[in-house]
Amino acid sequence: MSSSTENPSVSVDALLTVLSEDLDVDRKRLDEIVLKRTLISTDTAHKSADSHAQVPLKALTGGRPVSDMNVVELRRLMEEHASTEEKVIPFLLRFCLGEFHYGQRATPLLPGQHPAKETVEVAPSDDTSDTHAPLSNKHNSPSVVFEAFDVLASESRFNHLHQVAGWVDLDDKEVWDRYVRDVLDGCVQSGDRVFEAGCGVLAFLSAALAFMPDITIGGCDGAPRTVRLVKKELAPQQFKDNFFVGMLPDCLNGVADESWDVLICNSVFQYFASHDQALETVNEMLRVAKKWVIIADICSTKYKHLVEGAVRTMQWTKDLPQYRTYEKSWWDRFDDQGHLVSIRHVRVKEYARRQQRYVVYIEKNGRKKNTQC
Repeated sequence: MSSSTENPSVSVDALLTVLSEDLDVDRKRLDEIVLKRTLISTDTAHKSADSHAQVPLKALTGGRPVSDMNVVELRRLMEEHASTEEKVIPFLLRFCLGEFHYGQRATPLLPGQHPAKETVEVAPSDDTSDTHAPLSNKHNSPSVVFEAFDVLASESRFNHLHQVAGWVDLDDKEVWDRYVRDVLDGCVQSGDRVFEAGCGVLAFLSAALAFMPDITIGGCDGAPRTVRLVKKELAPQQFKDNFFVGMLPDCLNGVADESWDVLICNSVFQYFASHDQALETVNEMLRVAKKWVIIADICSTKYKHLVEGAVRTMQWTKDLPQYRTYEKSWWDRFDDQGHLVSIRHVRVKEYARRQQRYVVYIEKNGRKKNTQC
């Protein structure tokens, strides 16, 4: 796949060949994962000319339950624009390799995999001057990761942005908007500058901007095509230069101290390779923030058995990377630095995972301010 192709078209067979070689995963095992998790046959020899009839609707959701509205939407997708295989690819990537997040893909190396190179070249574009995205050996298989991000970015033309970003259990836009408002919890004020680390297709920031239109937004993301899409179509024109390509924590190195009022990171920390990487990221976010750091959708170690249970119990996914979880006490270190840390669960009851995940609020130098009063 070429990240410079506007509308990628690649066969499932070709995609799996690339993934197998780049991730050093046995091709037969990868085929088994695809077949069992998506009901798609990778045997191209027996395909009929009508590929739409050969790929069941269930394949487009990876077997996940969907609402009636989503079923209608998915049926429409199978009739429009891209080939069936092209629309299935993003789901294959998620379910074959473990879940992707637009802002970050950083999980422990699997047996036989190799550390990333220091930089990854990005295809030139008229929309962005970025020529590479900084990485470290905390990230695995950079080429396939960035290519996967790029393919996932193409979903933005099909669904609401939050659904594009993988929030299948918040499939109602009104519920998603309430989730965003709940996470912000009054920390963002009129006129604030808000930066999202791992901004993806602006699902979170767009919702925030809708009910706080006078804020300034910016962000970073690991996918070059996603950032180009943000600059070209998704971000308001006056903010497009506030977005750039990069992976956490390194990508924040060039952002000036206290240049943004609020730093947000939503549903990214489960993908870090280590707690040390998470620590570096929080410290960088605190350096850049003036007022608040908000880190949402943290997987709780207390509910690790629920977070990882499904993967552990399925034979064909037992070797896939697990989410990183965090004890609530892990965040005490930032409180000890003079910041004021508070933790709570999302109050939006429709969010099915709210028991297993929590939100961290760090008021920069909040404890020092209280001491001075």
